[in-house]
Amino acid sequence: ALEEYPEREDFLYLAGNIAELLGDDDRAVSLYQRVLAIAADHADALNSLGCVYERCDRLDDALVAFREALRLKPREAQLEVNVGIILDKLGRTDEAERHFAVAMERGEDTAFAYNALGCHLAKSNRFEEALAYFSKAVELETGNATYHRNLGLACEKMNLYDRAVQVYERMAAIDPQAASMARERLSRLRSPIERV
Repeated sequence: ALEEYPEREDFLYLAGNIAELLGDDDRAVSLYQRVLAIAADHADALNSLGCVYERCDRLDDALVAFREALRLKPREAQLEVNVGIILDKLGRTDEAERHFAVAMERGEDTAFAYNALGCHLAKSNRFEEALAYFSKAVELETGNATYHRNLGLACEKMNLYDRAVQVYERMAAIDPQAASMARERLSRLRSPIERV
């Protein structure tokens, strides 16, 4: 399709999505940039570009892309979350928290958003608050091992060892790739010497 219609932004955008799924970040970036050369106001391409940049640890570039997408779609709560995540990674925690708060005020009710806010709070050593957000993320997306891991670690920080054991056991059951990490955490929790 692209050979026949090389300037079709929808085809370019979909090709960028496929390149991302295949792990070809360089090609994805190139395709998204081609979309933006044709349609500078393509917020979805900007958001996708920001995600690739974040994965490649190009955080400043990711922030620019996400902020431009948010400028184009100012009511999009998911974009507020994305901006907050990058600001948090850049150490700009107060700004990050404002974006997370706006996202939640706008009704962002996804496991991804709750997990992101939980990570932000945990990074600030606000584990009691983080625990509530990680719990909500796990409730909304029960099959996500990463969310279980974050909840388990928060439980450990709050000395809720029995709950942490339950969370890690569920994590090992839902994702075989996470089983070794879960076994390691369970081993530490079940050793009274380690917990003292």
